[in-house]
Amino acid sequence: MSSEAQQALERLTFGEPGGDSDQRLAELVLYVSERCFDDPAFGATKLAKILYFADFRAFARYGTSITLAEYMSLPRGPVPQRLLYVRSQLEGANHLFIHRSQYRGKEQHRPIARREANLDLFAPHDISLIDAVITEQWGKTATEMSNLSHDRIWEIAGTQGRQVPKEAVFISSEPLTPYDVQRTKELATENGWERY
Repeated sequence: MSSEAQQALERLTFGEPGGDSDQRLAELVLYVSERCFDDPAFGATKLAKILYFADFRAFARYGTSITLAEYMSLPRGPVPQRLLYVRSQLEGANHLFIHRSQYRGKEQHRPIARREANLDLFAPHDISLIDAVITEQWGKTATEMSNLSHDRIWEIAGTQGRQVPKEAVFISSEPLTPYDVQRTKELATENGWERY
């Protein structure tokens, strides 16, 4: 890849080099690609959504994501900001191959790992969580996965390449109950918040 093409790819990632985050993301891309090899619906979009669901679930449970990657919101849902860059680095090193084919009438870019992932970077609960997400999403198409990722977190960030705050995982999409409204008013009065 020419240096000009490399710089263009860097600009497309919406993020600064992530060091440890890039390495963790790369190894998880390989791991998910290995694990999903037999899932005919697995492609680049599904990979991004599996990473999203696993990272945000890990953040909710443990206070940190698995990859440490930052996410951006796009029309098809949240994706790791540096996924395209990391994927191109894996392809350039011949660690990942992208097989292009048709799946249910749409073009599929299927990541295929050419080496085993290095799992030394991850805690056992990280791998257990990513395995659970893979199992839950097995067989779902890219469209189904994108629709699932159009959640409250995605709505908050919008669709224009904005950063998706991991803390948004704690915001409920359930409507407020009358008790919620009443209790909020009580707390506002008790704490002097009503003046704001």
